Amino acid sequence: MLENNAKLLSVKAVNKSFGRRQVLFDVSFDIEPGRIVGLIGPNGAGKTTIMKSIAGLTGYQGSIEIDGQKVSKDHLAPLKKVGSLIETPGIYPYMSGFNNLKLYSQNTSAEDLGQIMEQTMVTDFANRKAKKYSLGMKQRLGVAIAMLDNPELVILDEPMNGLDPESVHSMRQVLRNLADQGASVLISSHILSELELVADDLVVVNHGHILFNGTKADFFASQAHGAEGSTVILKTSNDKKATSLLSALGFETTTTGDLRIITDSEHSLNKLLQQLVMNKIEIHEITEERQSLEDSFIELIKGGKE
Repeated sequence: MLENNAKLLSVKAVNKSFGRRQVLFDVSFDIEPGRIVGLIGPNGAGKTTIMKSIAGLTGYQGSIEIDGQKVSKDHLAPLKKVGSLIETPGIYPYMSGFNNLKLYSQNTSAEDLGQIMEQTMVTDFANRKAKKYSLGMKQRLGVAIAMLDNPELVILDEPMNGLDPESVHSMRQVLRNLADQGASVLISSHILSELELVADDLVVVNHGHILFNGTKADFFASQAHGAEGSTVILKTSNDKKATSLLSALGFETTTTGDLRIITDSEHSLNKLLQQLVMNKIEIHEITEERQSLEDSFIELIKGGKE
């Protein structure tokens, strides 16, 4: 068993080259038990290569450890703790979904297998030959295979690809349940709005370099409090008076639709609220307008020097 402060997965200074072309540069990050980590980056950024390195599918320079044991193409024993779906599911087309699951299962009871099939919404087509499956069906079966035998680390490369909205919602719940049960999840997806809903931590990669590694909250904080600050939306008893007051104090305000005020280190939210209260302007509602993960990601990529 892992200690409470242990890292289930530890990736340290990983480099990878294909011939003379280097694709990963000193990639480092950890995953703690019970955390969902979103691995995000544009096409060709190195996400799948990182996942393949962790899963022992390709060589690398550096160190990757699962529960303290180093992983390499020549040392695959730690991968007994890992379930993965990388690129396309390894499904036998002339076998049914159920028989594919039985084939890959080593220590999964019939009861647990039934629960996995229900959770991933495979049950309805489990007895049909896999060659007749749609992309979404294959993805769901691939995720079900990755969940077999109670893995401690689940690696999923674009698992929501081809899924309808209901299946995407169910997949989020599956991932959350895995984490709540103590498993670590590493997931990549081009559907950043879905990663925003499910991920605890984020690793942003571009051109093989890590641009951000930390909690989702820290990512948004790092993006929100840059040069442009963050935007607060106010509803008050007198928006006109509030706009005039705050503008005179140097706050940048906009009155298109709702009253929006940009805050920064000099013009803080605390100072804003204090001035409204002192001038007897009632605050009916206050919300912070935050960029989406997709917008913040695009800004970070554009601003990256790598």
